[in-house]
Amino acid sequence: MSYLMKNRYHNQKNIGTEQSSFFSREQHNFLHFPVGTQQLEDNISCVLRNFWPTSNGPSIRGGCRRICTLNHRSNIISAFSYCSSSQQRIFLANHREIYDVTNASLMQPAIRCLSGMQSGDWSTFHYTTPEKTFLIALNGQDERQIYDGNDWKSDYPPIVCEGHSDINPIYFSYGWLFKNRQWYIAADSMDAWYLPVRSLGGVAKVFPLGGVMQAGGSLFAGFSWSTESGDGLSTLCVFLSTLGEVAVYGGDNPDSIDSFALKAIYHIGRPLGKKAIIFVKNDVWIATTNGLISMKNILLQGEGANLPLSSAIQEEWNQAIMEVPTGWSLTLWEKRNMLLVSCPQHSLLSSKTLVMNVDNNNYWASLHNWFTQSYVIANDNLFFGDYEGSFWQGDISGSDDNRPFQAIYLSPFRESYSYLGVKRKACQAHISLQAYQRPYLKLFSRSDYDKSYPDFFKETVNANPINSGLWDNSIWDESQWTDNFFIRKKKLFNFSQNVVAYGNFLAVGCVIVSSGKFINDIQINNSKLLVE
Repeated sequence: MSYLMKNRYHNQKNIGTEQSSFFSREQHNFLHFPVGTQQLEDNISCVLRNFWPTSNGPSIRGGCRRICTLNHRSNIISAFSYCSSSQQRIFLANHREIYDVTNASLMQPAIRCLSGMQSGDWSTFHYTTPEKTFLIALNGQDERQIYDGNDWKSDYPPIVCEGHSDINPIYFSYGWLFKNRQWYIAADSMDAWYLPVRSLGGVAKVFPLGGVMQAGGSLFAGFSWSTESGDGLSTLCVFLSTLGEVAVYGGDNPDSIDSFALKAIYHIGRPLGKKAIIFVKNDVWIATTNGLISMKNILLQGEGANLPLSSAIQEEWNQAIMEVPTGWSLTLWEKRNMLLVSCPQHSLLSSKTLVMNVDNNNYWASLHNWFTQSYVIANDNLFFGDYEGSFWQGDISGSDDNRPFQAIYLSPFRESYSYLGVKRKACQAHISLQAYQRPYLKLFSRSDYDKSYPDFFKETVNANPINSGLWDNSIWDESQWTDNFFIRKKKLFNFSQNVVAYGNFLAVGCVIVSSGKFINDIQINNSKLLVE
């Protein structure tokens, strides 16, 4: 499976001659493949494997470091964080337990907080009072769990569902805040429940949507969404069904039909997971069977507005849905400006994460060798739990747990024009990149949409790390403060190697093997092919 990053052939004129650019020597003999800010729109893609798709060009990702392993080496299903004004904590959940891994290490085991749970598929949200910040966790099969910064408590203070018997308790699968009021989704039903304003517990009232959503299924999730309309900025309450029906309500008091009314009904693809909903700037994105959907684009309804944000990788997106139809997760890493799309364990997708640059949905890549469905951000750093109960920090070193990994770039395929109508031959590849030291790499060329890559094993190790002396990124007791840290800059390196490829459409690529304790911060600038 390949992953895409849109690009376009860079048209350069032969300045100083009256001949057209097509017949200039530079244009006739070279195919150019600019990246980053020089890219223009096109429908042709390239492969980015273990690169971050930054706006300035592909940048090789960092490796991962194991922090600890839980007592039960089972799949980590959920990862989430608690964030108050005074502390942040990280929690991992398998199918039975929740662990606090904030201060865990290989020598210090994680703290088990809860056990005996029926599911590890937790969704969470924060609720803050003048005294405390609470983390509320829901899985649809157990009572809601509440963390107050010190202890976990089971549904305390309790919720009493108005008019409902305790013989068959209601379990909530999803929750959110809307105008100082907590809302909950009752598992496997078309009922939402809401608490009084500024209440952590108490009597909850039902808000049935079975008569509103006509497609069937059950309620899946909900969220508060602020958007610009003809009346100015408004905050709406959105309900989402398992079949992709979206009901949008406006107002503030669900007790009164006059102050809480239906505004619109929309239909999107089936949502791929209750953690597949993410707030990005002033928008809400939802991973669905139709692609990555923007709520803002749903409202616009203009030409091209309904194209999914994942249109650049739609073929790969659809293939992933066939393999794993539910349980997807979206994680926003604002420090990197990246959206990570992860799926539950599967033999074909177990080590792959889709990554998108949130400023430009044309820029996609794939991360490999990280066996996870559960990412979490804490203190602006990236962490994840794997399928065997281990807790990791990502993008922190030059290798994956002291094992090297390959980063692969393959440009778009460009038509190699020939006025004689014969296939062209790629004979020499050129690439320029920025790095702190000259890396080892293998250049290659491919023709007619062959996306294979050659073997290459020579490792690049960052011997003079830029993160030496950088707080929260350095290795304790190993990194040193350096006087030249603040003035050190990347250098530009140019590479040229002989290659062979015949075809009507040609592409250029490179393989870099990253290793070592420190991140190999390497960014690709441009590439070109000499053709005959």
